[in-house]
Amino acid sequence: MADAALGAGVEHRRPIFDSASIFNLFGAQPYQSVFASVSLPVSAIATDFDLRAWGRIYSSEESTPGIDPFASDAQAVGLAVGHRSVLQIGQRVLQWSSQLSHQTGTGERYGGDQFLGESRVRVPLGWQRLFLSGRALLLLAWPDHHRHEPGYATTGVLGVDLPLGDIALLSVATETSLGSFYPANSSLFVTFELEAWP
Repeated sequence: MADAALGAGVEHRRPIFDSASIFNLFGAQPYQSVFASVSLPVSAIATDFDLRAWGRIYSSEESTPGIDPFASDAQAVGLAVGHRSVLQIGQRVLQWSSQLSHQTGTGERYGGDQFLGESRVRVPLGWQRLFLSGRALLLLAWPDHHRHEPGYATTGVLGVDLPLGDIALLSVATETSLGSFYPANSSLFVTFELEAWP
């Protein structure tokens, strides 16, 4: 078994609004944070386990001190656990990763509990150059503010990837999202990625 890897850092985040993102249901506020992480490879089961903890400060820059009751900054702490696995199933090599996280905060503006679960899988089909990929996301939130109801959002993605040599990738994927505040929505994406070196 390999040694554990430790990490730590600071982060300044200013999200860009994306109308298709489930995260906009609960707000995408800028924040500053500190975090620490540990990664533990377990070669016997071809899996890397990850643990991450953080503390965040959500800025109240849009508030008016003395007038806005939510003028003070809000703090939040969180913890996430995850894994990245490479599994051999017959002649297929399956790549699977998952993560579960929980964040709780103080203050009515940003406070409450948020749970996020994510899982991804990628497996070759009959033709080894063709890959089937899937992703599932579930977000649950219980705001502290009395005007905000608990809510959820979920997204599922199913796609097929076709590598074209070592420098290009052609992908076709369908995505379906639904939540407690908006109706179900489905989209179809076709993407072509190309890497070029000077």
